[in-house]
Amino acid sequence: TRNKFIYYNCMKLTLMEEDNKEYSVNLPETAEDGKAVITKELPKKQVNVPDPSKSEMKLYVSPGANGDGSISNPFGTIEAAQEKVKQLNESGAYPKGGITVYLRGGDYCLPEGITLTQGGTEEAPLFYSSYENETARISTSMRYDKSRWKEIDKNGSAYKKIPKEVRDSVYEIPFADFGMENKPQAEYGVPVVNIMTDGYINARYPNDGTVKTGARVNDAGSAATNVLAVKGATFTYIPHSLTWDNSELIANARYRGVLSAEYVTNDLRLGYVDKNNLTLSTANVYRENVTSAGDPNSAHYIYNLLEELDTEGEYVIDYQTYKLYFIPKKGGESINICKSGNNVITVDAKNIVLNNLDVGYAVGCMVKSNNTVKNLQIIGGKYHDTAASSLNVIDLSGKNLVVRDLDVYNAENTGAVYLRSFHDEELGKDIWHEVFDGKGENNGLIENCVVHDTKTGMGIGWSNNNTVRNNYFYNIKQTAFQTIGFNNMVEYNMFENVCYDSDDVGAMYAYTGNIGYGNVYRYNIIKNALGREKGLASGIYVDDRTSGFDIYGNIMINISDAPFHRNGGDETKFHNNIVYSAQSGKGFRAYYGGSQTRTGNLLEEKITQVKRVVDYNGEELTKKVVPELWDRYEMLQSGEAQPTLYGSTLENSIMFNCSAGDMTCGTKYTEEEAKKYGLTLRNLAYLTPEQTNWNPETLEGLDFDYIRQFVPGFQDIPVDEIGIYTGGARTQTTRNVVVSD
Repeated sequence: TRNKFIYYNCMKLTLMEEDNKEYSVNLPETAEDGKAVITKELPKKQVNVPDPSKSEMKLYVSPGANGDGSISNPFGTIEAAQEKVKQLNESGAYPKGGITVYLRGGDYCLPEGITLTQGGTEEAPLFYSSYENETARISTSMRYDKSRWKEIDKNGSAYKKIPKEVRDSVYEIPFADFGMENKPQAEYGVPVVNIMTDGYINARYPNDGTVKTGARVNDAGSAATNVLAVKGATFTYIPHSLTWDNSELIANARYRGVLSAEYVTNDLRLGYVDKNNLTLSTANVYRENVTSAGDPNSAHYIYNLLEELDTEGEYVIDYQTYKLYFIPKKGGESINICKSGNNVITVDAKNIVLNNLDVGYAVGCMVKSNNTVKNLQIIGGKYHDTAASSLNVIDLSGKNLVVRDLDVYNAENTGAVYLRSFHDEELGKDIWHEVFDGKGENNGLIENCVVHDTKTGMGIGWSNNNTVRNNYFYNIKQTAFQTIGFNNMVEYNMFENVCYDSDDVGAMYAYTGNIGYGNVYRYNIIKNALGREKGLASGIYVDDRTSGFDIYGNIMINISDAPFHRNGGDETKFHNNIVYSAQSGKGFRAYYGGSQTRTGNLLEEKITQVKRVVDYNGEELTKKVVPELWDRYEMLQSGEAQPTLYGSTLENSIMFNCSAGDMTCGTKYTEEEAKKYGLTLRNLAYLTPEQTNWNPETLEGLDFDYIRQFVPGFQDIPVDEIGIYTGGARTQTTRNVVVSD
């Protein structure tokens, strides 16, 4: 009875557990053979929002001050306040009622970032909080007022490369002025200097949008093959009328676009542009010994070109003259320069609350926690503007992590919030699905955040027992939410305009083999997941043999590919969902593939995937934390032959706006074909535009009684609870949603 969905040949059943709670039994009118679906509703975790004003001791910090930490004579730096807390901790004098470090309004410039090594207690945490209605702005960027700008050297080599019309508007700052060594781009890798002031961009071609490569001429190391090798590639290419200097390109320019796999954005050094043969070459791909399918029609732009420094608010990092060149924005009196990849705030202590801060403008993470951290809460405030290309705006490891009420935005090359594993000091290893107390408490909570204008949204990576609810995602280039782990609840979230710059992804995405038991995606609304040119974006995409998901009560509107895409894997239940207008005509797609047979032996593949989890955590911990996975492991080891989609279902769901008689709105398979692969299709309905009687933009007119005429037993979806809090109430924020015919 520990599975969420259990089928019994009976007409009435009451399920009692040790806590003596009774769970409901739903009997759909069309249930076959008297089978009942038993749904265990998981309770919501309630978290008390801490109040910094209640702390027993208050310390104050104000930029430029030099006092003793009192409100009238504050410390001048955050480091000074932390040193005071350290003294109290070491002397055993940390107050029972906790400490709040109030940061007065102003700019806190931390070029190397700060590591918080001192914490409070579980009962009395240590707060870092903006003071009352003031805004504490924390950054690793350095402010350069106009008085520190230098007019461009008109006798220098860079001056002649800049377009004539703007040359005399350009300013320069030598690397040495912000502590950077004179080294070529090859030694720095991805540019590590950024002007992080309100929308400054690296000078690029084209200024807006992208251009495309032509046919691939050859791949270094594997000419005339259909594989992109790791040493770069050459494409036919017709640049615009300006003359680009090849030595300049090699020194500075970079290529950003989808060069290899259709869903991976590459950031590469540019090799050359051969104007005579009309070809373009990229430099080495960022990984060794990796090949993947090439895309000779790659949409991209080229950036960090002096020849393209032609617009206000653009800059170039010149690795030949070792200077930063930029054209100020009109009326601009200062710029913020960030030179390092350091995180702004690194947390390496337990029981800390970051409250209502404004953290932005950095190359690294805004907040990064080490994996031994417990009881970290990030409440309120803004976290924004990072040039990081691998980490996330907020990248957290540990246990009992809470992220609430944040506005996270402007992360073009990375994600917003990510929860990772916890390192158990007693066991001496990372445990990414641990519940040592046996109570199943949440490892983390992400709630009521707004995430927008980022490469990806949120994610759970090798982590367990997290809840992600009532968040709002919009303008996300790729996947808005992804899951790896067990027993994670993702619910009541709103997604709009996501996956618009990527293909073969989903608004909600899960992958990595037989990982996923106990994960629930429920009561989410997804609007506009349109993909790039190929239109291969799904609403919910459970990929590459991932198993054991429970997906119900979701509403998906205007999805370019399959609203539900199932690619291999076992025991995933998709039920009680609503789909409107899948542009591809594919409503519910389930493949038997997902790289199922790398070894040629399906059973061996499945055992290998589960065994690596069991071996890592041990039998006892696996049984305790993920009993469903242990049951699966024992079944597989018995040698029982199983189909590729064993125990999976598509049922009790409806798709609106289908063409009449268009069964491609259904699945890749007929019911008989599906059974062969272990997939059950049951109680599915496909309605024509004439039968569609509700407004998909506002959900006005959505009538569950009407749906039950076509899908008997369909359960109401709590639409009014989906969205974020505003003034204590739920609100669904809708932003110019365009719904296709």
